[in-house]
Amino acid sequence: MTPMRVVFTRTAVDQMTEYPFLALHDVSIHPPTWDQNFDALIFYVLEDSWIWLLLKHPELARLRWVPDSKP
Repeated sequence: MTPMRVVFTRTAVDQMTEYPFLALHDVSIHPPTWDQNFDALIFYVLEDSWIWLLLKHPELARLRWVPDSKP
């Protein structure tokens, strides 16, 4: 399964509560990295892990993505 690139703006990261943020770290395939161009935090997560996270933490779906992110 191909990893998905999950990208959150700095504002979104600031709005994220601690528990989903830690959960995202736990399922991330590589350590998250900052993208200087978008001032955003990038995670690589397997799709089934991402679906699980969204079911457990629906607030993640409401946070703002950067323009080129997926999904």
